[in-house]
Amino acid sequence: MTCLIPLRCLRWSALTALLGASLFGQAGPLPWTDTTSPWLHSLPRPGNETRREPFRIFDNVYYVGLNWVSAFLVPTSEGLVLLDATYGDTVDQVLTNIRELGFDPADITHIIVSHGHRDHYAGAGAVQALSGARIAMSAADWDTALAEQASGRERNGLPLQRDLVLGDGDSLTIGDTTFDFLESPGHLAAGCLTTIFTARDGGRRYRVLAPGGLGFNFGPANTPTYIATYERLRELGPWDVVLANHPHMGARDLLTVEAELRDRQPGAPHPAVLGPAKIDAYLQVLLISARDKLEWEQSLAPATANLSATVAPLASVILARAEARLAGGDWGTIRLYTEDGTPTVDESSLLTAELEFKPGQQLQPPHQHAEEELQYVIAGVGTWFLNGVETPIQPGDLMYAKPWDWHGISNVNSDTQLRFLVVKWRVRDSAVAGTPPED
Repeated sequence: MTCLIPLRCLRWSALTALLGASLFGQAGPLPWTDTTSPWLHSLPRPGNETRREPFRIFDNVYYVGLNWVSAFLVPTSEGLVLLDATYGDTVDQVLTNIRELGFDPADITHIIVSHGHRDHYAGAGAVQALSGARIAMSAADWDTALAEQASGRERNGLPLQRDLVLGDGDSLTIGDTTFDFLESPGHLAAGCLTTIFTARDGGRRYRVLAPGGLGFNFGPANTPTYIATYERLRELGPWDVVLANHPHMGARDLLTVEAELRDRQPGAPHPAVLGPAKIDAYLQVLLISARDKLEWEQSLAPATANLSATVAPLASVILARAEARLAGGDWGTIRLYTEDGTPTVDESSLLTAELEFKPGQQLQPPHQHAEEELQYVIAGVGTWFLNGVETPIQPGDLMYAKPWDWHGISNVNSDTQLRFLVVKWRVRDSAVAGTPPED
């Protein structure tokens, strides 16, 4: 429930605040960058997975995605191309958006998937069933997507069969539009298909970069690869436009761009066209963050290179209530029995605490992290959130969240105090306990 903030995170926060304000016209850090915890933890989603109204970005590019995850429609002289298809249970919203724009989803000839996480590929099967479209991914992303579908996880969509495989340096020409592809790993260990094409705005032409994967929700093994990828993308510039596969992860939030497009006057600059200098600065911000992440991870490596062999087991001890560190706020109080730095505990491996929420309060919204977590209700009633499902809880209830589950607890529907125990621990034998399964 708590997080110690590394100095490097604070340095990154200050840097992004400076670059964000000066280059991208927004106050503070880039909105999807977690400035209050290490890179191993994900931010709560800034929007949600519900449909939003589609809109035209360029003469030949339309936004047809959700609040949380992007999908772009590119009309060509020989059919429609869809960049990403969202989840298996949200693709109908994408199809509705396409129809509202006056296009027929049956005319989709190709679905280009940015990488093998289900929020990008899982809707592709339904689109293919409707239109007969080819589904294109890198070989590594096909491996990832098919393995995830075989796992039986929810929201994976209709079963896919390996179809069109695109690799680094490949091109695909559909009618009057050519798409060029680069493999840009890092967000995933391999794969991540970056798409490059030309957007049109009246008589103007703009070079578009649609990165294969932007998020930092990956472990130390991928960090050098991520750095190499974005160094390469800088070298392959200049770029005029970035279209991110999550609308808030680009150099400018696409949903802000939508609002500015509504007010755009004829001949005025296009709000999505930042130009080479600002996009190069945006890529530099990603690289600075990634290098800072690498430095932090390397600083942990000597202590965690062989965790099971070098860390002593938890000492047997009684920790009296009076010895617990008391903290709190308007929401209530927390008594920390073990946390980072507790002499009897493996460093960063265990947190135990008793929390008490005041009526109508919660400490944080539903969130996710690498550690497993148990919560036990001692007194009062509240609400337990797990992967979008809300469940009433009462004394004696035990709740468990496995790594990367979206979870949380609140007292927002009660007029009494809610007191509960939290036990959160890191998986042993690993400096980084996994990575989020998607995004």
